[in-house]
Amino acid sequence: MFLAQISAEVEKLIHWRLIEGGMKTKDFHQFLTDFNPPNNGKKNVLIMDNLRVHKATDSCKRLKLSTIAELLASKGIEVIFLPSYTPELNPIEKKNGILKKDVRREEPRTKERLLSVIEDRVKFFQKEDLTTYLDDSVKECLMKLNATSSTENDKYFWNTKRWN
Repeated sequence: MFLAQISAEVEKLIHWRLIEGGMKTKDFHQFLTDFNPPNNGKKNVLIMDNLRVHKATDSCKRLKLSTIAELLASKGIEVIFLPSYTPELNPIEKKNGILKKDVRREEPRTKERLLSVIEDRVKFFQKEDLTTYLDDSVKECLMKLNATSSTENDKYFWNTKRWN
């Protein structure tokens, strides 16, 4: 699971964790709990698809956890949900594709080797100029989202209406 946090004013950071099996609500909640974005006066925006755990309100309550929305709000993170079936709008998906290709090419046979392949690629990603890549990708994503909105008020419906 990857979450990229990039800012021109802070060190480039990719927050990631390898999870065995399917990702559960508790895994995602802990992943976000461990993520601490910079508090530099700039807005922190998280773009998410419609994976069930991204909106796990009921299961968070059953686990006696804050909801994902509450957790992100407490960290000052604004959420934009992508429309269904639009992975091309998610900036991190391009990097995930590169990572998956590397893993297939390396054919790791052990968990340790898999972690090594991932760590090597993440180090490479951190050396790249991810700031420009993600800034451009986020702008492109927002332009496409706004272009599909029917009214001015609908422009940011992804981050307000989907938590209900």
